[in-house]
Amino acid sequence: MHTLILGKQSAVIFFEPEEAELARRYTGRQIVNRELRNFLRRAGLEIPGKQLYLELFENEGRCLLFVSPVGPSEPECRLFRFQNADDLMDAIAALQEPRYREEEAGKNTGPSRLIAYKSHYYLVLQPPFAFNTSYLSEFGEELDRPGSMLAHLEEHGTVLSAPDALSQLAKHFT
Repeated sequence: MHTLILGKQSAVIFFEPEEAELARRYTGRQIVNRELRNFLRRAGLEIPGKQLYLELFENEGRCLLFVSPVGPSEPECRLFRFQNADDLMDAIAALQEPRYREEEAGKNTGPSRLIAYKSHYYLVLQPPFAFNTSYLSEFGEELDRPGSMLAHLEEHGTVLSAPDALSQLAKHFT
């Protein structure tokens, strides 16, 4: 058995003919139980999620098992796309104004990341939120399915700031 990790969210496990029966046990959408989690650990994998999608391909006795999480990788995260750096900086500056923080005064902000990909900037926010995240929609677009896009961004984008992108951007650009 050999493992190839495809970013943080998925992997491929290669099985030799003598291991094929083991691979056939795990296909389709699966609730992650102790047996499956132990199998993945033996393969050197720690893929997040309560449900995984496992897809098996067989050829001449050899097997490939693709493993990926079902649903968002980070529950309740918010993902915003900004067309350019000016829009991103305008959003960061606006969030420093008291009117944006009134509702959640005294609340700490959760982790945040800034990712660059294909001439856009993506801001990833995780709870708790110290402001109403819908305010950011005035400056950028909130993406509907953050989990699947986030997996793509983590694999192909460039992380510019983490784990506290909001504070770092505010400190340097406001």
